[in-house]
Amino acid sequence: MKKLPHLLTALFLICSFSTALASGEALFQQNCKKCHGPAGKADTPMGKVLKMRDFSIPANQADVTDESIRDSIVNGRTNEKGRKVMLAFGDKFSAEEIEQLVQYFRSLQEGS
Repeated sequence: MKKLPHLLTALFLICSFSTALASGEALFQQNCKKCHGPAGKADTPMGKVLKMRDFSIPANQADVTDESIRDSIVNGRTNEKGRKVMLAFGDKFSAEEIEQLVQYFRSLQEGS
């Protein structure tokens, strides 16, 4: 009987994570796939023009922190020439939605 509260807590956390991941996927598909592609491979015309990295590759995921992902979502990105290569979404998404996007972005890694 003592294990029941722990089991219920674990189930709640799994369900919460699954819901956040599904919400992040919906946001990604609506707002990010035009450039990043539906699976984060940057295999879209815009992704190729902008020379974006394939974030399904573990080494490319390892190069970025969750904080840098958040910053890119909120503030957008510019390239080395100062050209805007990613729009800012800080005014569009809530803090919770940004976290959902970060979680979903991490799930794009092959083998995760």
